[in-house]
Amino acid sequence: MDAWHDTLWSTRVASYEPDLLLLKKMGVTNIFVDITRAVTYEQTHSPRLLPYLTNFHLLVADATTIGINIDALMADSEWATIDPAEIADALAVMSKLRVISSGRMPAGLQFDVEPWALPAWGSHKGAYALDYERMVQRVVAAWKAAKLTRSLG
Repeated sequence: MDAWHDTLWSTRVASYEPDLLLLKKMGVTNIFVDITRAVTYEQTHSPRLLPYLTNFHLLVADATTIGINIDALMADSEWATIDPAEIADALAVMSKLRVISSGRMPAGLQFDVEPWALPAWGSHKGAYALDYERMVQRVVAAWKAAKLTRSLG
């Protein structure tokens, strides 16, 4: 299934169960849920981060009960080419989620980086591909160091 943008879930206060039951009936077993905005909230120390993650946690809890796996999705093509602090912030979000989730974490975290979507890809393929490879290495090392145990993609 395609990614659920956060405008569909982040401001809801009611149960996600009716929507999830409908998706389950249609045969959906996995949903990738975009939580990229959480990285911005983390970087700016926004008071919106905790309510945002709480709503995401409620979605994960409802989905888990119904039998649908939720993967967090974070996406930004520039993460492959700029300061690795972006990755640290993304993993800090997952660590904060672990604290508030009481063990009901998403099934995993998917990074949708795609540096080939950058406007200058055509003239910087080699450098961007190398930067992308380094970014992947940093993500894996940081994931292990943070002792995050779900799948990473």
